[in-house]
Amino acid sequence: MTKTKTRSSLTLAILSLLLSPSAIFLSGLPTQAQLASEALVNEVPARWGVDASFQPSGGKPGGREGGATRSPCIAERGKLTALAPQNELGLTADPYPSFFAYIPKTRAEKVRFTLETEEGKEVYTSSFDLAKLPDKDFSQAGIANLKLPKNAGFTPLEIGTNYRWRYTLVCDGGATIFARGWVRRIKPDADLTKALETATLPEQIALYAEANLWHDTLAAVNELHLQKPRDRSVANVLVKLLKAVELERIAEAVQSSPNPWLDCCNES
Repeated sequence: MTKTKTRSSLTLAILSLLLSPSAIFLSGLPTQAQLASEALVNEVPARWGVDASFQPSGGKPGGREGGATRSPCIAERGKLTALAPQNELGLTADPYPSFFAYIPKTRAEKVRFTLETEEGKEVYTSSFDLAKLPDKDFSQAGIANLKLPKNAGFTPLEIGTNYRWRYTLVCDGGATIFARGWVRRIKPDADLTKALETATLPEQIALYAEANLWHDTLAAVNELHLQKPRDRSVANVLVKLLKAVELERIAEAVQSSPNPWLDCCNES
């Protein structure tokens, strides 16, 4: 991991500026915050690496998107989409990782999250009543995040084991629309673990992305958003990540939204 240490030290001064409380404005020149944002975006790969040997149960990849454009459950053009790499498999070093999905404008009554073993045994499930959200019509499309709670009554994800996860919209009459992804927990090497101990959030994003840890990268971007909710540079990092896994339609939605994150589905 000498490469990781070198890249981290070389970018430390620039990346830490993203969390600076102020920026220096120079006429005709980009601000320090802009430079920091560009540096962080550049740390995200243009194309995300995937495990070519992995094949989702049931056939070829294609389960990231759920539901037809004309579904009566969807308020307007859009699709429920699991935010996962092209072959649906995302890696994590977190024993209780976070799972992200793009939820379009919908009339669904509930959104349900399910985690299963590769054999189909249910490990965890949780439902959220959309009618109780501030916007009763759930008209704001955006990205929902669920982090597995440590007190959920199950052991941490096993290292090297594939799990299937799914977001489901529950519509009137019990009709459902779902989108899925897969997750595999891996053991990070010692150098990465040590680097993460003192890394800032922007540095963590860069380290996770370099290690191809999809769920951890997205979770760190989400955490940075919570710290800096009005900073569009964070959205720029998210856009780059989405484009890296060929989710250009979701990337366009993020770019056009004043706040692409939904206050939904977080367990504590």
